[in-house]
Amino acid sequence: MDNINWDTVQDEVRRPVPGGYAVRITKVDDMTDKKYLYIEWEFAESEFKGCNQETFDAFGFWPMPIRKSYKPTALRFFKGFKTAVEMSNRNFVFNNDPQSLVGKFVGVVLGEEEYLGKDGNIKTRLYVAETRSGKSIRDGDFKIPELKRYTPSAGTAPAAVTAPSNNFAMLEDDDAELPF
Repeated sequence: MDNINWDTVQDEVRRPVPGGYAVRITKVDDMTDKKYLYIEWEFAESEFKGCNQETFDAFGFWPMPIRKSYKPTALRFFKGFKTAVEMSNRNFVFNNDPQSLVGKFVGVVLGEEEYLGKDGNIKTRLYVAETRSGKSIRDGDFKIPELKRYTPSAGTAPAAVTAPSNNFAMLEDDDAELPF
C-alpha cells in the first residue's frame, strides 16, 4: 500500500444547501443540434467555494449544470439569463458568443427536488431553480423554492411501493409453508 498522509484526506464531501449564491461560469458548450447552452459553474464565494470541482474530482461528474435553451419558444427565459449575467459583470454585453460567458459571474438560486434513484429509492438533489444578478443574490432578493416532490409517471414507482414480482405465488397466510 502507498504511504498515505491521512490528515490530507477529506472524510466527507461538502454538500451545498438550497439558497442564493454568486457563481462563476467555468465552461459553456453550445449544443447547436438541440439549441441550448450547457453551462458548468463554480461557487465564487461562500463556504462552498470550489465545491463543484471537488465533486467532479471525486465522482467524475459536474453537479448542477445550467441548461439554457435558445429555441424560439424559450428566448424570453434566455434573455433573463443574459440580463442577469450582464448585470453581474460591469461593461459586459452578451454578443451571442457562448464562449464569452466563460469566467463571468451570475447569481443562482438553488432548490431541492426528489427523484427516483437507480436503486428504486426516492432521493433528493439540488438544481438551479433560477439565475439572478449577483446584486439580487447579495441583497437577498430571491425566494428559495419549496422542495419539489417526486411524482411517479406511468410505469415507475419507488421500491417501497413497487408491485411484487409474480415469480412466486402470493401467500394468503403468514404461517403457510413457503413454496420452495
